[in-house]
Amino acid sequence: AAVVTVGEELLSGETTDTNGAWRGRKLASLGVPVVRRWVVGDDAEAIQAALSAALAVADFIIVTGGLGPTRDDLTRPAVADFLGLDLRSDPQIVEDLRERFRAGGFPDLPASNLSQAEVPRGAQVLANAFGSAPGLLMEHEGHSLVLLPGVPREMRGIFEGVLEGVIRDRFEARLMPLVHRTLYTTGIPESVLGERVDEVRAGLPEE
Repeated sequence: AAVVTVGEELLSGETTDTNGAWRGRKLASLGVPVVRRWVVGDDAEAIQAALSAALAVADFIIVTGGLGPTRDDLTRPAVADFLGLDLRSDPQIVEDLRERFRAGGFPDLPASNLSQAEVPRGAQVLANAFGSAPGLLMEHEGHSLVLLPGVPREMRGIFEGVLEGVIRDRFEARLMPLVHRTLYTTGIPESVLGERVDEVRAGLPEE
C-alpha cells in the first residue's frame, strides 16, 4: 500500500499526522504493508503528482483529507480528473446529508455540502457513520484507490467498519500480516548490540 495525506495544516505543523501512524499499523496488521507515504497541501497538482507516484509503487492506495465542503477541499475533483472520471451527484448521499442536517437542527442543506455527494463514475461509496463525507473506492488499471475523510474519527470509522472487509475480500490470497516483537535492552551501546544481533542472524538458516 501507499498513503497520500492531504492538508496544508499538516505541512505547516498546525496538526500532527496521527492518521498516518494509525493507518500504517492497521494495514500492517492486515498484511498490507505501507511502502511509501506522501503529505501534500490542498493543491490539485500536488495531489495528482503524489497519486501518480503512489500508483507506480503500490497496488493499494489510500488518500485521506480534502473531502469536506469548503473550496479548499480538492481531493475528490483532483482524483477524478487524474483518472479521467466524471463526477456525478449521488441522490442517496444528498438525502443522507439533508437528514443529517435536519437531525442537527438545520432544516436546509447548505449548497456547499452538495459537493460531498459527487461520486466519480463507477466508484463504490463507503458509508461514513460519523460525518458528512463518505469514503470512495475506485479501481484503476489493476490498482485499488480509496479516498477517506481526514477527520480521525471518520477515517477510522470507515476503515474499521467497511474498508477492512473490502481488503480481506479482495486481497485474501495475498495478505501476510506482519508480526513485530520488541526486545528491551539496557547497558549496551547500539553498535555493540548490532554486532551481536548480526552474529546471531548469520547463524540462522536462510528463509
